[in-house]
Amino acid sequence: MSRTEVINALGPHGGGGEVAAGPGAGAGAEPTADSAEAPAADSGAAATGESPAAANGAAGNAASAGPSPAAGAAGAARSAAPSAGTATGGAAAPGGPTPAGATAKAAAGTPATPAAGKSEASPGSAPVPGSPTAGTGSTVVLGNIGTYSGAPGASVGTGRRMVQVVAKWINTHGGLNGHPMRVIVADDGGDPSRSLALAKDMVENQHAIAFFSNLTEVTRAAIDPYLNQKGVPSIGVGGANSVDCASTAIFMAFPCLDVLGAGDAAFAVAAGKPKLAVIYCGEVDPCRYWRTGFHSDAAKKSGADIVYETQASLGQPDFTSECLQAQNKGAQAVALGGDASYVQRAARSCVQQGFKPLFLTASLALTADLSQDPAVDGIVSPVGSFPWMLNDLPGERDYHAALQRYDPGLVEGGTTSAVWANGALLQAAGATLPANPTPADLLAGLYANRAGNLAGLVPSSLSFTKGQPSPKTSCFFAVQLHSGTWGSPTGSKPRCL
Repeated sequence: MSRTEVINALGPHGGGGEVAAGPGAGAGAEPTADSAEAPAADSGAAATGESPAAANGAAGNAASAGPSPAAGAAGAARSAAPSAGTATGGAAAPGGPTPAGATAKAAAGTPATPAAGKSEASPGSAPVPGSPTAGTGSTVVLGNIGTYSGAPGASVGTGRRMVQVVAKWINTHGGLNGHPMRVIVADDGGDPSRSLALAKDMVENQHAIAFFSNLTEVTRAAIDPYLNQKGVPSIGVGGANSVDCASTAIFMAFPCLDVLGAGDAAFAVAAGKPKLAVIYCGEVDPCRYWRTGFHSDAAKKSGADIVYETQASLGQPDFTSECLQAQNKGAQAVALGGDASYVQRAARSCVQQGFKPLFLTASLALTADLSQDPAVDGIVSPVGSFPWMLNDLPGERDYHAALQRYDPGLVEGGTTSAVWANGALLQAAGATLPANPTPADLLAGLYANRAGNLAGLVPSSLSFTKGQPSPKTSCFFAVQLHSGTWGSPTGSKPRCL
């Protein structure tokens, strides 16, 4: 069976406001976050500025991306802090759907990421006549922290702009029960102490009542104790860190990363390639956490046989030795646990030696650069949120319409899909927010368990219980690369171990 034939082998089983934020520019400076409140839907112009205190600032805005629009009127734009930020206006997107299985947008179409310390502004867009808008309720302030620069930024950097897309969509579709949203966005640069300082600033000085879709895969553990202490929820993370699946402050819609590791093992077996090599990075928690899935009961029950396993550094330039050892051990499939660059370097090293196994990886590595590399053609990965190239569910069609309207150049992938699904979870949590909402009100919305499976955007129904971590699921979706185009072997139906 060829690598591309895996697509046929894997069948389903079972069941707004735009802101800039960043740490202080000077050494040891206390991070600060700048913000601007969501403008009215008929605001067609963007006000831009640069935060003098931001060293890794990047603009973004976020909101719920739920499939059901609600009526209301967007909040008027006004500065929320004396430091300069950015503000955008936007209207609901009526745009048509993207064809299912469409190729990921070329990287060349993506506007350049602003340099560290500069605010990013999205252009305002003209309103669509008759489109519903956020109501006149009090503004809900949320925080978003991501590792948007450095090596991790290659995997999750699109999340900063996707947060903007989600915000514009929700604030022109009723806000959170009529409340317009303002989201403070910051880049922690992969520094745990900076991440914690940013979280404290957002909660204590900017009055954020929750965090939305934090993309802090390597720094998450730094802020979790603080969130628990303050009773501030973190709504929507990717499950890539072991903290995600143990915290009572994190509300997650996706499977944990160890489940995706077990999913990789199951995919190899389904493809008729049960002899498996596992090569993973050891520097960061996500790599190690993903690797544990290959040793789980679910992976063993699938019939996977790990014939070779080794740890290799994220910065390792060449993987020839590892590839030859995997080949000598009889590996038919090679699972690669690292960022996109790591996966590319390892796959190229194997192919250069004439070793062309089925490659597998985790969703964080699924970037535009990866899709354009012939060495990884046929690579398979389980993903926690809906496959971004599909268009058969209402929420998927809304996702494509929002991108078409607000950021048509944004390269799609696992991160953009996850942020959109996280927005749907946020909207479910905020469906009955009262006037002047607090963290406790959002927590009550989460515990009310209104989310279900977010109309198919996530693989399992969600049910949160006070004092307990997010429920674990053994279900996921699947994507596979074929000739530079991402497709889904199982479509919008999840596979369960």
